[in-house]
Amino acid sequence: PIAGGVVIASGGEPLFHLFGFAACLLATSGRALKSVVQAMLLSDSSEKLDPMSLLFYMSSFSVLLLLPMTVLLEPASFAQVHDLVRNRPGFMWSLLVNSCIAYLVNLTNFLVTKYTSALTLQVLGNMKGVIAAGISIALFKNPVTAKGMLGYFITVMGVVAYSETKRRSKLRQSHETSKGSSMDDLASKPLLSKTSDAGGSKDHMLPVSHDWAPLSRKASSNGEGKQDFAPLYKTIVLKATAGDHTS
Repeated sequence: PIAGGVVIASGGEPLFHLFGFAACLLATSGRALKSVVQAMLLSDSSEKLDPMSLLFYMSSFSVLLLLPMTVLLEPASFAQVHDLVRNRPGFMWSLLVNSCIAYLVNLTNFLVTKYTSALTLQVLGNMKGVIAAGISIALFKNPVTAKGMLGYFITVMGVVAYSETKRRSKLRQSHETSKGSSMDDLASKPLLSKTSDAGGSKDHMLPVSHDWAPLSRKASSNGEGKQDFAPLYKTIVLKATAGDHTS
C-alpha cells in the first residue's frame, strides 16, 4: 500500500514528467540500498561501527565525492556563496543552522536503522514525503488533484498498517518469550527436598509439591482413555539409614 500510494500520488501530480519520475525511482532505489548497507554495517559485530562513526566515514567520503563534482559542474557557486556571505551577514548563520540540522537528520537516520530496521526507515521516509507534500500545499499553495490526495491517503494507511503489524509482532514475541521462561523456571525447580529429623541421625528425601495442572493438560493418552503422566514426573527416591527404598 505504501509504494502503491506513492505511485498514485505521483501520477496525480499536475507537473508530472516521466524523466523526473524515473529519476525519483532511481534515487529511491539507491536510498533503499544505502539503508540496507547501513543496517548491515551497524548490526555486524565484526565491524564494531556505531552511528557516530558511520556518520563520520560517510560524511568524509561525501565531501571527497561532491567537492570535485561541484568544481566541475557548478564553478560559479563558490563566487555566489562568497557574495552572499559578504552582502548578507545572516547568510552564514543560516548556512550553519542548515548544516547542524542535516547532521542531526543523518544521525537520527542511523539510530533508527540500528535500533529498528532498514525497512522501518524507508516507511518513515515515505511518511516524511507525505508530510512535506502537505506542508507545501498548506504554505505554498501548490496545486493538488483528487488522485494525488487518494495516493497520499493510501500511503498514510499503509504506514498505519505497518506500525500495527510491527506492534502485534513484538507483542507475540514477548508473549512467547515469557511463556518459555515460565516453563524453564518450572522445570528448574527441584522435585525432592532434603529434610532432617529431630535427632539428626536420618536424612529423608521428601517430595516437594508442584502445581502440575498446566502440564497435566499436555499429558499424552495411553490409548485406554487414561492419561500417561510418565513423561511429566521424575522418580521419587526415599532414602533412610535403615535401608534404601525406591518408588
